[in-house]
Amino acid sequence: MIVERETQFAHIQLHATKDEIVEVFKCGLPMLTKKQWIIKSDCAPEYHTPELLSLFTEYGVKEVRHSNEHCQAQNGMVEKIGDTLGRGLRGALLQSGLPLSMWGAAAILITDIYNSCPHSSLDNNTPFFRRTGRLPDFSFFRPFGCGMVVFRGKDLVEHKKLAPRGEKCVYISTGRQFGRRAFMGYSPRTNRVYASVDCEFDDT
Repeated sequence: MIVERETQFAHIQLHATKDEIVEVFKCGLPMLTKKQWIIKSDCAPEYHTPELLSLFTEYGVKEVRHSNEHCQAQNGMVEKIGDTLGRGLRGALLQSGLPLSMWGAAAILITDIYNSCPHSSLDNNTPFFRRTGRLPDFSFFRPFGCGMVVFRGKDLVEHKKLAPRGEKCVYISTGRQFGRRAFMGYSPRTNRVYASVDCEFDDT
């Protein structure tokens, strides 16, 4: 997770191991709205590698700060936001009944919701508004794990006259399809994630 201090906008990058931390920053640093002169993190060893420090230098970072070992609270805002996202993530998984393997999708959705909600520390503005100057779009938010039917395109429909034209899924997040925002649904039957704006939700 990377947080911009001025706007409190949180970026999240999913990765399997700590060895991928350089790739995480390669994806995250270009997304920041302003050049970051100072980067602050906890005292984990993966933040001290020559490869990562070289990447910071390449992006114009002038100072790298670390909290004391076992004193992550010194990172203040970032640790607080991480705690907030963690509680939301656990709540989403417990409420939905989905397996823990879906934690990544839940993390993306909870981060998106966090960025779209007003916070008292921002004078009741949202991180999204502070970052973009636009109001957030709430129309793509649904309860994590709720039922949905994705209407499949002709290239995905089974070639039978009576074959279903939709795929039963569970809603897991928002994403993008062909440059547009879309609903993300997971189908246990096909073990596939679908991105679509053409779908219906189970409101019961």
